[in-house]
Amino acid sequence: MVGVLVDTIKASLKEKVIRVSIATLKNMVEKAPEANAQPMSDFKVLALCQTLSARKWTDEDLISDLAFLVDALSKDFHELGFAPPLSSSSNNDNRLAHSPHPQIFQIL
Repeated sequence: MVGVLVDTIKASLKEKVIRVSIATLKNMVEKAPEANAQPMSDFKVLALCQTLSARKWTDEDLISDLAFLVDALSKDFHELGFAPPLSSSSNNDNRLAHSPHPQIFQIL
């Protein structure tokens, strides 16, 4: 579900669609933070919310939900022992390549 919401946010140009998706992510964090921390870390929701927070929005609910998510996810990642996702500026170009041995992979 987190992945679908993140993809929807990234693909949408409509503020209302982004608002509903962010509100859903906020609800997931409020209702079940432990169950949703790992998927939110995997899909880099914190970095996405930080990027979205830098934009100019007209919807006050969206602005407050983004602030809530940035604060809650930063805190949850620290408390639950998850490393925050790497920023997009770091080298995330790691790819797996097959080695001559079928059971061994190399990170390029």
